[in-house]
Amino acid sequence: MSDILLGWEYGSGHGHVNTLVPIARALAAAGHRPMFAVRDIVESWPVLRDQGFPVFPAPFWPSRLARHGGSFRARSFADILSYFGWCEAGELEGMVRAW
Repeated sequence: MSDILLGWEYGSGHGHVNTLVPIARALAAAGHRPMFAVRDIVESWPVLRDQGFPVFPAPFWPSRLARHGGSFRARSFADILSYFGWCEAGELEGMVRAW
């Protein structure tokens, strides 16, 4: 049996959490202990409330989002990582340590 952390730190709405719930159920059925780390506990709570899995707040970098106003259109996963700060090692270090 392993503890397995399922994380949602980017995106909006319930889509990411809804996708992770069936994975968590399958992991639990296989004897593992899934846990969720989510960006917004209040928004994801209606989906996770009755699942029986522990839920924790995920580290979130709101100032990074505010810095890049307007629309964002990713052409690759690398664009997404760059947009969310993975291109700036000095700033990223704090987020990595928080995880």
